[in-house]
Amino acid sequence: MPTSTPRLLSRVLGFLGAALLALVADSALAQPAGTGRVTGRVFNPSTGEYVRNAEIRLQGTERVAYSEEGGVYQLDNVPAGAATLQVSFTGYRTASATVQVAAGATATRDFDLVSTLAGPGTAGDVVKMGQFVVSTEREGNAKAIMEQRRNMNISTSVASDTFGDITESNVGEFLKFLPGVDVEYVDGISRGPRIGGLDQQYVGVTMDGASVASADAYAAYGATLNGTTGSQARSVGFEQMAITAVESIEISRTLSADMDANSPAGSINMKSRRAFDRPGRRIDWQFSLAFNTPDAAKPGKVYGWDDDLRYQWRPNWQFDYADVFRNKTLGVRLSLSQSSTRSEQQYVTNNYHRTPTAADPRPMVLYSIVFTDGPRLSSRNNATATVDFKASPRLVLSLTSMFNAFENSAHTKSLTFSAAANGTAAATGRQNVLGNGMTEIRTNGTAANTSRTFAHGGGSAVKLTNSATLTPKFEYKVGSLTLDGTANFSRSKNDYETSSRGTVRSELVNSLPVDFVATRSDPMSAEWTIQQTGGADWGRLSSYIYPRITEEGRFAFTEIYTGEMNAKWVSPWRLPSFFKFGGKWGEENRKTDNTTVYETYAYTGPGGNILNPNGTITQAGNWAAFPSPRAFNPQMGEIRALNIANLPTIANRSAISLLYRQHPEYFTNIATAENYYSAFVANKRDFRQHVTAAYGMGNVRLGKVQVQGGLRWERTESESREFDPLTAAEVLAAGYPISTTTRRASTIDGMRYQYFSRPRVGRTGEYDNLFPSVGAKYTLRPNLHAQAGYSRAISRPPIDSLAGIWNINDVAMLITAPNPNLLPEKSDNYVARLAYYFEPVGSLTVLVQQTEITNQRVTVRGRAEDFGFNDPEYENYEFQSVLNNNLLYRYRSLELGYNQQLSFLPGVLRNTNVNLSYTRNYANQYFPGVMPHKATGSIAWSYRRVSLRVGAVWQDDTPFTTTFGRYQPANIKVDLSGSLRLTARSSVFFQGRNIFNDPTLLYEGDPIRNVPAALYRYGNYGVTWSVGVRGNF
Repeated sequence: MPTSTPRLLSRVLGFLGAALLALVADSALAQPAGTGRVTGRVFNPSTGEYVRNAEIRLQGTERVAYSEEGGVYQLDNVPAGAATLQVSFTGYRTASATVQVAAGATATRDFDLVSTLAGPGTAGDVVKMGQFVVSTEREGNAKAIMEQRRNMNISTSVASDTFGDITESNVGEFLKFLPGVDVEYVDGISRGPRIGGLDQQYVGVTMDGASVASADAYAAYGATLNGTTGSQARSVGFEQMAITAVESIEISRTLSADMDANSPAGSINMKSRRAFDRPGRRIDWQFSLAFNTPDAAKPGKVYGWDDDLRYQWRPNWQFDYADVFRNKTLGVRLSLSQSSTRSEQQYVTNNYHRTPTAADPRPMVLYSIVFTDGPRLSSRNNATATVDFKASPRLVLSLTSMFNAFENSAHTKSLTFSAAANGTAAATGRQNVLGNGMTEIRTNGTAANTSRTFAHGGGSAVKLTNSATLTPKFEYKVGSLTLDGTANFSRSKNDYETSSRGTVRSELVNSLPVDFVATRSDPMSAEWTIQQTGGADWGRLSSYIYPRITEEGRFAFTEIYTGEMNAKWVSPWRLPSFFKFGGKWGEENRKTDNTTVYETYAYTGPGGNILNPNGTITQAGNWAAFPSPRAFNPQMGEIRALNIANLPTIANRSAISLLYRQHPEYFTNIATAENYYSAFVANKRDFRQHVTAAYGMGNVRLGKVQVQGGLRWERTESESREFDPLTAAEVLAAGYPISTTTRRASTIDGMRYQYFSRPRVGRTGEYDNLFPSVGAKYTLRPNLHAQAGYSRAISRPPIDSLAGIWNINDVAMLITAPNPNLLPEKSDNYVARLAYYFEPVGSLTVLVQQTEITNQRVTVRGRAEDFGFNDPEYENYEFQSVLNNNLLYRYRSLELGYNQQLSFLPGVLRNTNVNLSYTRNYANQYFPGVMPHKATGSIAWSYRRVSLRVGAVWQDDTPFTTTFGRYQPANIKVDLSGSLRLTARSSVFFQGRNIFNDPTLLYEGDPIRNVPAALYRYGNYGVTWSVGVRGNF
């Protein structure tokens, strides 16, 4: 790494220390003569919680304070004498009290909130929970509104109880109902968020403001349907996170100077539950059973997601303990949870060729059909412990520790029927598909058409991700000065396992030359009838030769260290104002490997291939001795996707894996030298990054206008450890053969000599950025707020663009390499919002956002010096790498939001809560996944012991993949939940996701040539239900 980081950090901390000394000296004057201070706590007896974000106003002045964690507030610079305080919180009556304040002293006044739903009473009445129904949705909306009203960043705040119970405890299933937020799904599991149309690589995710490590080998080496390979490697996935320990979530659309500047779309911060949220001890518990619709009548063991007998109804539980000790100075909270869900993963994929030729002028021709059946089991385990210690009236010490474990056991089987190849070759191309090519396809039966085949496919993998985060903090208050510091350590490890989990990645055989006829009712249908008309019987495993297996080898590791200090000073000036500044240092380490391509073995045991004395293999044998007890399931949701007389038998991966573990000598590695190169050289990444930051910001209230501005500086330094290979001439001189096409060694021993003879080298890069931010809030009326904000941010390049192998081709005189000096994408974010708040517990908001991104990445060729490479040996070579372009990419978003507690309705409808939102996204260029229109809505209702909630998400036609012309059609997904209160402290509940089993569809057409769309993919994930009981004491 460059050596400047320690020096820069020392300068930042030196500047911070000097400024702190100046402010500490000045804090003696923070309480001017003739003024004092009022402190206290705000409590909600109806929920038993201390209240955050209650507004405490000094009557007759502009002085305002807000309650913090534990309901604590502090109001400075209060004139001596009688002071009247007013406490307001939406959905509750305004509380007021007169306090006698002595000059230079601190007065104490606590407040209790009384809901507007409670009957009339006197100020001294105690409100009991049994006097009226406490709606979790109402309370959640009230918390969110108050957080939003307070925040100078344009943000959306939402309490975790706003939308009731969340299936699988997945954070993404919670966020999908919010305006401006879309959720990216991978095989039916919500993986990450999109904000304002920008995908998840532009969204920051933190826990209590601290970075969270997220390792995902799929993101490092794979791609989502609307992303490129490796583009999401830095993004934080929701798979490993549980919402059970989260109190609220804040989505910031603009970034203030005290926030990391790496989130062009905005940031999502999850706030943990703390013991000081409530007085005394409380234990919450929950137990439920989850199942998918095909298993509703199968509570016992059946053949499940793999080839073994499994329980399909899965247990889920949660446990939360909170207590305060040592005279209410020590708070401890422990949250434990487990979520386990079996769900469907079924597809019908119709592959089209869309380029007409003279030989075949049909606009689109379907050349292959793939049926995929892949039930899976997804499990999450979470343990979160928080400790808060009030060491003194001024000093609070906190510790948050979090452990998450995610396991996704997926086992897909696929059947592929191909009538031709994806091309126009005379013998195998699209013109060989007979029939109309859309609703009827027939093979032509010619021997030259080697692409008329049937093939088994699919794969198994158990994805395991373990993450741990440890975050100690301190907060010290002296007068009007608040000092806080945070250290954060977060580590995440992800790997994919097969043999150790009783399966193999895939059991391969050669494809089978066949003839067939496939028909369906119309181009939008996924229901096929297929009849074999020639070739060996595809229903028998003995028809397929050359049995072999592959094993998993994907691995990812991420580790984050950060440390920061901040100082906030509230001025004693007539105009309410504060100043804040601080510094931060962070280190991020990422390592990834993918050896899967090398882990390929031919079965040479009994009934398998023939291993010859010279080491070659004669293709023979089959998997006929290993049929699976789990038949391929052609019933996909509401349709029977495959109607076929001789349904192909699938192989038993569990039995094959057992054989592999018991008799490894039956399996012979058949990886090539290029497989070795891909597995151990090309796929290896070792990357380190340091970020040093400093900032300053200020906030002032001028009557009805509040303004905040700041400036942040960040220096980014990166280093990647890369191979330093020998040249082709050096390898030849050592006696190893060289490929004439790749100019790499053509044997595995030669590959080892070429790439592992020299130690790896470090390639470094660095850059500095300044990030201005400004925001203003205008209180038109007490309940009508206008806000506008601007912030600048960056998106650092994917790891693949910075680190990796240098491929030197001496024949083409071309060097293909990553670019360690690649700069980040830059963004300017403009946001404005008008918010109208009304009682009881309601808001109507309009938000517009424009994000402009420059410095986007593009692959180009150029001279060596253009890339900072000055080795004279390669001065005549061309370089191909990734550089930044100067095009402007613009995203725009319009968002409407409405929520209200309808307590003005009569009788049984009084406890009805409505949440509605609409989002319009726009981009100036084609960006897959940008949803043009989205609407969400939920209605929650409770009466006496019964509560019900229904929520829906509708989206319009959306360009969804990197293939132009493929899009997701308009659809609506509906969730349902409800509960019945058994006693004051216990209830039974249920919840269901996508209760109408609406399939996930993708269409494909050619809008340029006005070719009508046809069904590309039909996806069925089933309906996930859970039923359970919960309580507290």
